[in-house]
Order: sequence, then C-alpha cells, then structure tokens
Amino acid sequence: MEIHPKLFRIDAPLRQADVVSPSFPTPLGRIDLFLEANGIELKPSSVFCADETTIFIWPEDVGAELILFRPILSLPKGMSVTDAYAAILRLTPTNHLIEGSLPTRRSKVFRCRWDEKSKWTEVGPEIGENLDAQSWTDGKTKVTVGLPDYETDTTYRRDGFEVAIKQKSQLHFVCAWSPDITDDISTWFAVDYNPK
Repeated sequence: MEIHPKLFRIDAPLRQADVVSPSFPTPLGRIDLFLEANGIELKPSSVFCADETTIFIWPEDVGAELILFRPILSLPKGMSVTDAYAAILRLTPTNHLIEGSLPTRRSKVFRCRWDEKSKWTEVGPEIGENLDAQSWTDGKTKVTVGLPDYETDTTYRRDGFEVAIKQKSQLHFVCAWSPDITDDISTWFAVDYNPK
C-alpha cells in the first residue's frame, strides 16, 4: 500500500522517489536528519519529490512527516547568503513518539548532524533571543544551523543538534551558508526563520 503525505500540502505535482534518509548538501559536507526512539534510528517508508521539495514519510505507527526545501528568506538590507535549506518535522496527534504514548524512559529525539566526511575545522554557538544556532567554518565558508529556542529540550553537539520531541507536534531546523567574512551575521539572520 502506497502512503501519501497527509501533514504537508504543496501545489506542485508529487512524484515518488527512492526511499532514503533525509539529508542535504552544504559546501562543508552533508547534514543528515534523524528521527530516533530509544537510540534507534527510525527510517522513512516513503519519499515524494516536487521541484526542489522532498517529503519524507515514516510508517503510520510512527506518525511523522518531514519536508525539506529551500526557504524564501527575507534578510536585512545589505545581507545575503549563498544558499539555504529548511526542514520541518510534523507529528500526528496519535504518533508513538510524543511523550506518554511510549514509556517515559524511552528517549525520542530529532537530530541534525554532520556526516562524518564533513570538512569544517571550527564550530561555535550563535544563540540569540528565541533562537538556538551554531556555525561551522573551514575558514572560507560559514555554515549556520538554527532552530527555535526549545529551551532545555535542545542539546548542542559539536556535530549538530538534537531536540527531545516530548509534546511538540512540529519542529524545524534551518541551514544557511555564505563566505566566511569577519563580523558578517547574514547566516544568523537567515536561520532565524519561522516557517508558515
């Protein structure tokens, strides 16, 4: 039985694609997105594409969909980024990842993590009001990943972030990059993005 997206609506026609785990390329390497329960990665069961948008669907008992796309960014005058991706994870009210639907001892997280072949050399936090962010650089390109301030549910890792799912029905990450220019905060503004 073919599963179609239920939690996201897009106008472009969808075509089914090979089932792969969510990820996207950056100049410093690939960033992978993981949905985990009790330390075990949960794999999507269906993938659909339309233009530059990809929707990943997990089995019904997981009750999750993720959309990966290039966001339209509104940056302050004089700021720009080379490119950006956004990922939104939505969970159904009856999914088995929300706190209470599985024994509370199980850890349920959404991870954003660099592939082990990535080539950044420095990492540092770039937090702000209502924003958790980190930047990685190789001295030439700066890549910033940001997400809303989920308070204590967010854990900073040297190679990315993880967010405890708990009672959330939607989570998102945004990634943007540009040349690494001293005091340029364009990527920080880019990842301070609120998807509609």
